[in-house]
Amino acid sequence: MNVPKETLELIQETAQKAQKAQLLDIRGDGRTAYVQLDGKLQMVPIEPAPRNHLVCSLADLLAFAERCRDDDTADPVVWPANDEVVLIINDADRRDRVTFSLEQSEPFEALWTLRKSRPTPLDLRSFIRLLRITLGLDNQRVVDQFRKLEWKLQDGTSAEVQHTKESMGKAIMAEVQGVDDLPDELVVQVPVYRDAGERTPIDIACAIEIDARNQTLELMPLPGEVERALQLAQADIQGRLMSALPPAENEASDVPVYYGSPVK
Repeated sequence: MNVPKETLELIQETAQKAQKAQLLDIRGDGRTAYVQLDGKLQMVPIEPAPRNHLVCSLADLLAFAERCRDDDTADPVVWPANDEVVLIINDADRRDRVTFSLEQSEPFEALWTLRKSRPTPLDLRSFIRLLRITLGLDNQRVVDQFRKLEWKLQDGTSAEVQHTKESMGKAIMAEVQGVDDLPDELVVQVPVYRDAGERTPIDIACAIEIDARNQTLELMPLPGEVERALQLAQADIQGRLMSALPPAENEASDVPVYYGSPVK
């Protein structure tokens, strides 16, 4: 390829100047870089870093989304997911974003763990502590039913515990005092998230298993219950987003809501 002499000289001159360019360590406001080139001081504007704001409530994220409606340079989109809600300020480049992180509550995490792994058998005191402290059960009548539970072991022929229909064998007969008053299932109300504005409790049905031989109890969320609670919490968030960001008269001002996560 034949390069014109004038163009070749320009390329060589530019390369020589570039080799002489030196970035100077001069304190400033962070918006300007200072470069010494061919004995001259030049100021080069620094592009601001992409916005990556963190807000502490869904209301704050919505307020920011409303600001974007009136910004002709913005193309906002909201993405709610299980662990965060993300506002992409401009969907064309997806560089600037506002994030509301969602943290699961301690009671919901405890039930999620019980559902995903085999529950640890608990003695009566630990079981009551699980209900009252970990799950925050404030139904005193239900808690008192377990407080009245007594174990009585004696030698004898085989017996059957009415609550679990569990055969105890010939060697030991376990008689559970107060077992007739205990429910087969227990509905606990827990918030899925601990964040401000997201603490509405949701019912989660759990099964209760009694091991009379070992004098222990287990609490197990019924299949699909914790997943249903998470889906209900997410549906509530998505519903509030769509209600607060209805279609605008000007289609360009719309803020779509998509369930999922944006590409980073």
